[in-house]
Amino acid sequence: MIAAAQAEEIELMAQLYRLRRAQQLALGVGPLYAGEDAATEIGMAIKVSQRSADGSIALGLGLDERYRSTREAFAEGRIDLPRARAISETLTNASDELLATVEPRIAAYAEHAEPQRVRRTLRRWLLEADPAGQAARRKSVEADRYVKVTAAEDGTALLEAVLPAAGGQAVYERLREMASTQCCGQDPRTTGQRRADALIALADGTGRLTCRCGHGTCPRSHSGESTPAARKALVQVGVSAETLAGLQDNPAFLAGFGAIDADLARQIARHAHFDVITDTDRPAAGGVPDAAVIAPLIDPGPALNAMTELVHVYCTPAQRRSHRQSRRHQPALGSIVVRARPDTEPPF
Repeated sequence: MIAAAQAEEIELMAQLYRLRRAQQLALGVGPLYAGEDAATEIGMAIKVSQRSADGSIALGLGLDERYRSTREAFAEGRIDLPRARAISETLTNASDELLATVEPRIAAYAEHAEPQRVRRTLRRWLLEADPAGQAARRKSVEADRYVKVTAAEDGTALLEAVLPAAGGQAVYERLREMASTQCCGQDPRTTGQRRADALIALADGTGRLTCRCGHGTCPRSHSGESTPAARKALVQVGVSAETLAGLQDNPAFLAGFGAIDADLARQIARHAHFDVITDTDRPAAGGVPDAAVIAPLIDPGPALNAMTELVHVYCTPAQRRSHRQSRRHQPALGSIVVRARPDTEPPF
C-alpha cells in the first residue's frame, strides 16, 4: 500500500539522520550541528527540497519517540502521510500526559477523517482536556511570531508567517475581500492568484488590485480614482551585460534569493535605476570607495566589453553621518549596478 510505503520511507529518513548524527558526534562535531546535513543528502537523493526533507526527518523522529499509536496506524497503512503529519504538527507542544490521553484516540479517528478535520478535532480535544495549558502554549507560540521569505522553485518565493489566530484571519479576509470586490468576473486570474496579487498590492503601497479583463467599461474600474504609484523595494541583481542586452540568457543572481532566469532579470531591469561605474572611478590604494564592488559576477568576454557586478555601498564614519541627512552614498532602490570599461559605451 502507498501509505505503508510512505511510512517506511519516513522511518528510513529518521534512521539516516540518527546514523549521520552519531558519525559526526564521534568526529567531534558539536551536538547543535551534528546530523543537520542529512536533510541535504536526502533532498539530493530523492529530488526534494531540504525543507521537505527536514520536515520528513522531524516527523520520523516524532513517530518513533512520541506518537506510537500514529506510527502503528501509519505503518499498517490505516492512515496516510498527510494525516500522520496533521497529528504530529498539532501535538508538537503537547505534554506527555496529554499525549497519553488523546494520541491513541486521534490515531483511530484519523482513519476515517480528512487531514483538516483531524487538525480541528484534535485542537478541540486539547482545549477540552487542558484549557489552561493550551492558553499558556498559545501565548508561548505567539511570542515567537515571525514572517520570513525563502526561495522556492522556478523563480518564486515562499512567504511564511506565524501570526496570532485573529491577526492571521484578518490578513486572509482582507485579501479575500480585495480579490472578490476589486475585479470583475471577466478577470482571467484565479481567486488564489488574485489573493496573491492583493498581498503584493498591500505591500507596494498601491493598496488595490487592477482588473485585467481588458474592457474599458469594466464595472470595477477605478480610472477616476488616484492610485498611488507602487513603492519600489531595494533589490540587488547581478547579471552579465550580454544577458541584460538580450544577447545571451545566462542566469542572474538576486541577492538574498539566489539564481533567477534571464527573462526575470530583464523584467526587473526595466524598472531599475542603473549606476555606471568606470575603471577611472576606482580609488587610489588605501582610499575608501563610495561604492566598493563585493561580488563580481560573469565577465561576458570580448563580444561585449563590459561586465555587471553586484555593488554594496561602503562609507566612512564621516560619510555615514553626512548621508543620514543628505541620503548620499545610499544604493538606489531597485538598483542594478553596471561597471563598464572606459573604452566602451554602456550596453543599454
